[in-house]
Amino acid sequence: PGDGSQGTGIQVDGGSSLAADYVRVSAARNRGLNCEGAGTVCKATHVYIDSTQVEQKSGEGGAAAAAAGGAALTLEQAWLQKNKTAGVLAHGAGTVVALNWVSIYDTAPAPATAANGFGVFVLAGASLSHTGGYVQGNATTGVRVHGAGSTLFAAGVHVLGMKGAPDKSGGQG
Repeated sequence: PGDGSQGTGIQVDGGSSLAADYVRVSAARNRGLNCEGAGTVCKATHVYIDSTQVEQKSGEGGAAAAAAGGAALTLEQAWLQKNKTAGVLAHGAGTVVALNWVSIYDTAPAPATAANGFGVFVLAGASLSHTGGYVQGNATTGVRVHGAGSTLFAAGVHVLGMKGAPDKSGGQG
């Protein structure tokens, strides 16, 4: 619909799968790449996702890449830049995200609320591994892990230069 409630670049759900190589998603609304639901498997290599915006109607969303509800997402050699709220979002028990040589730059908070602006956000029991890459120049927090059962493994990842939110809060690595 034209009410701003849609606009996801790539949506994969219902137990389906995605294999993508050399893909660019630019200026999507809500999510650049969204993988949702148990049994859903997404693998994207050589991906560039930039300028994802929040939904016009709700003011929510804006993540470059997200996995939720038990989905599995793998990003390899990806560049995520100038998205809103989160570069990568992993949400919910059973959700597994693997980032291999992924760099996340300049994630900004939601314009209306100044909320979030995370490079990587893992919550509600999700698991994420990040091997190699950069998390740089994001607002509020570079990497956040929140909630019981949420886990993060990182190796060879450089987290630096967080900016802080417009209200001067945040800026944590």
